[in-house]
Amino acid sequence: MARAAAPLGSPTSHGANSPRRKRSAHKADQIAPRIEKVATTEPVDGLWIDGQNRIYLSSLQDNAVKVLAEGRITTLVQDSRLRWPDTFAQGAMRGNG
Repeated sequence: MARAAAPLGSPTSHGANSPRRKRSAHKADQIAPRIEKVATTEPVDGLWIDGQNRIYLSSLQDNAVKVLAEGRITTLVQDSRLRWPDTFAQGAMRGNG
């Protein structure tokens, strides 16, 4: 199931159940009934969903990256050098095989 997070400035994250497969065209009236509230969040500018459906959120106001999992938001990392975090990427970890 795929989910989406809040748009910039919105305190609420919403998502829609969606099978993990090639994108297909859907009409708005087909998608609207599947939209549900996922969580109340702070404004975010970046997000990433991992293979276990955890949602990583950039925290603009806390200079942090937070994780939404099982209905709870926790702080993964917080540092003053993370000014306006807004993009995530996935890649192989170096030095670990």
